[in-house]
Amino acid sequence: MHTALKLASLLATVAVPGALAAALSGLALPAGFDAFSVFCGFAATLVVATFASDYGRRSRTLDSAVTAAAAPKAAHPLAA
Repeated sequence: MHTALKLASLLATVAVPGALAAALSGLALPAGFDAFSVFCGFAATLVVATFASDYGRRSRTLDSAVTAAAAPKAAHPLAA
């Protein structure tokens, strides 16, 4: 795993079916490990990972936003 956030997402992904299976089998789970709490933790890591990937990138400056000029049409290999 590259970051702790990815590790937390992986653990939350594995814990949701585990908590559901334990609850359905009738095991007495601690209050902090019931299926709803684990699912909320999974949803929170999903939201944080989404925001981190969307807004964690460097913003582009005006210099990097300028694109290269297009080649003249005659220089294009498929031009007639």
